[in-house]
Formats: sequence, structure tokens, C-alpha cells
Amino acid sequence: MGGQAAPDSGKIRSITSAPWRMTGRIWWRQGSAWGEDWRGGETFQAEASYAAASPVGFCFVMAMFGLLAGRMCWLAVRQWRDPGQFGRGTAFMSSGLGPTAADGLVRGFVVYAAQFVCLLLMCACVGLGDPSRQDGGFRWVAVALLVCFTAGFPLLVAITWFNQPRFLVVPYLRHLDRAALRERRQTLRGRRPGVHL
Repeated sequence: MGGQAAPDSGKIRSITSAPWRMTGRIWWRQGSAWGEDWRGGETFQAEASYAAASPVGFCFVMAMFGLLAGRMCWLAVRQWRDPGQFGRGTAFMSSGLGPTAADGLVRGFVVYAAQFVCLLLMCACVGLGDPSRQDGGFRWVAVALLVCFTAGFPLLVAITWFNQPRFLVVPYLRHLDRAALRERRQTLRGRRPGVHL
């Protein structure tokens, strides 16, 4: 708060005492930068409205990412345990990705689901972190999650083309070697979209 006098302690308290304290700190940082301007009633009301609306948007984004991450994890568990789900997954994804890419993505779907979890946690760290702290805390956790999310892309490429690392491949397709994968890709390319092994 920097020891600055509050023009209206009641209004300030209603913002900074809210559960989403991040918006209160952002408001104070902006107010301090503007100097005397924020002491006027119109500017103060505009900033108060912004602070009140921010948690709603944050909750909406978190809910969307939470639903996506939960859905992906549920699908990953089903495809990991049940070979019968594999064909449904590739048929669904092949229309946008092509049969070869869809086959590789479903074989390594656990990595794909983990990427959505990383996105969810990364958004939580960014939203709940303290913007006044430029080092440590949530910031480094968010950076680590971003690295994990990015590392998922080369892993998916490796699973698609080499079926490696095997511990991330669905158990019932870990036996495929390079020759088997080459034959599998040729077979998939010769089939109609949506029809797979």
C-alpha cells in the first residue's frame, strides 16, 4: 500500500478485503502510478468496477480450463485401460489431424491430458500470485509448468514416430517397433478418414 492515504477508506477496504486480493493490489499499483488522478470520484469508481469484475473473469477461465482438463484426464484413463476406446479416439480426431497424427496422439494421450493439467495449474498460479512480487513464489511455479507444457510437444512427436518413451504409450500398443509403426502408418493412410485399426 506504500503508506499512501486512502481517499475513501470504506471503498478501499471493500476491495482489498475481498477473497481475490490480487485485484486489490493491482488497483493500488495503478493508483500509485497515476498519483493524484485516482483521488477523483469518477476514476476511483472506474477502478473499483474493474477490481470487482476481475474475479468473475478469472473464475470463468479457471472453470473452462478445469472442465477441459478433467475431461481429458477421464478420456486418458479410459483409453489407457480399454483397448476398445482407442478406435473411437482416433476416429474422432482424424478429421482434423489426419489418421497418422490421430493415431500417435491417442497412443500418447496421457501426455496430451497432462498438458491440459499444466495449463490449468499455470493459470491458477498467474491468477492467484502476488503481482507485487517479481521473484519466487507462484511465478517460478508457473514457469516450471510452462516448461512441462512445452516439453509435451516433442514427447508427442516421439510417441507418434518412434513409440517412445514406451512407459507413456498405452500398454496394449507398447510392443510396436519401428517396422510395425511404418506398416501401421501406411495402412492408416490407405484407409478412409475415420476408419482405423
